[in-house]
Amino acid sequence: MKLWQAPARVLPVTTRPFGGETVISYTRRLSEANALGPTAVLRALGEVTHGTGRHLLDRDALLNGAALHRLEALTGLPSRRLREALPALRSPGATSLASGRPVVRPFRLRLAARPACLGCTQRRATTTALVHATIATRVCYRHRHWLEGRQLSIAPAPVIVHAHTRCRHLLRTAGHAWAASVVHEATSITATWALDSDRWHTRLAERWRTRAQRLGVPTSHPAVRLPETVALAHVMTDLDWRRHVALTDTWDLASVHRNVARQTGATSATLVYRGNDAFTSWVRFHRARFAHRREPGMLMPWVTRPLPEKGLFK
Repeated sequence: MKLWQAPARVLPVTTRPFGGETVISYTRRLSEANALGPTAVLRALGEVTHGTGRHLLDRDALLNGAALHRLEALTGLPSRRLREALPALRSPGATSLASGRPVVRPFRLRLAARPACLGCTQRRATTTALVHATIATRVCYRHRHWLEGRQLSIAPAPVIVHAHTRCRHLLRTAGHAWAASVVHEATSITATWALDSDRWHTRLAERWRTRAQRLGVPTSHPAVRLPETVALAHVMTDLDWRRHVALTDTWDLASVHRNVARQTGATSATLVYRGNDAFTSWVRFHRARFAHRREPGMLMPWVTRPLPEKGLFK
């Protein structure tokens, strides 16, 4: 009889999952806490469709309903809490798995999972947990740690924690996948600004230099630029603003650039007059995408014609 065919009972030692943790990381930690082989709990959940070797430990896994019920039984945690913590359990792909028996289907992540906060793992006296490498899991609020790449304390710069909170709110309210893509665009823009900020964006250069010194990292570190990146992403996800940028006449674009400069601290004159600035290039690309919807004088206040639905300008 295989492990997944045996009755499921609560393990002698259980532990809670980390937010954003992979299913395989969580089951590995349960196995190690109970002095079992690394994949023992995973194999006890259901029939693993792609082998059960150690090569699975860098992946995540989908569970069908029967396998999820076994995970509930083994951990003593309700499925609601497990779904909240383990993103793979919320994946629509689980519905395609066979339902006649418990099934576990490992899959490779697009981005390699990153270690959870070391402060949290030490606090729980557990081995390192692996969490999805997403925008929403870059900061540990309890310990004020930046988790992307080498972990570091961002307590000396609380503005970064506040910016990450704003970013997570943006992801929830604007639609996670689309908002995440815009945050990546904003990250690329601020990274380009940082390359020559002493010349073109002097206020940002001084701000980032001070912040980097507090954290003890180079000014190129993404945590240093996060507040400005999130501020820019908030502007770029505003559908009214995106529609205005797409439809307005060329002469009015200077006001668009000045608004972004006010929101982010970038130099207004650079955005207005430097043709190869990263944000200016994004504006050109955005306008080119929707050139077929633009008519001369479309946004003039004395011209009364219905505007396209703003949701079309994502």
